[in-house]
Amino acid sequence: MTWALCPHCNHANVSLPEDFHDRLQCTTCGKMFIAEIKNGRARSVSPTTFVLEPPAGYDSQLASDLREACACFNAGAYKATVVMARRFL
Repeated sequence: MTWALCPHCNHANVSLPEDFHDRLQCTTCGKMFIAEIKNGRARSVSPTTFVLEPPAGYDSQLASDLREACACFNAGAYKATVVMARRFL
């Protein structure tokens, strides 16, 4: 049985393919992480980061607000994420 430990809560997520490299959502805490599994062993497991790049031609202030909203989300500052996302919109 192949498994990977969630980097957020250390819960084992099981029933993974023997060769796998993609994002997973933890069945316990619900947070996302990236797992790389080769030959049935977890080679690397890391938390994911949320990144959105604004389309070309956006105002620099709007692009900055979007990047800051992503940075707030990745830091776990969810109220600040909402504020920056609303500013962007």
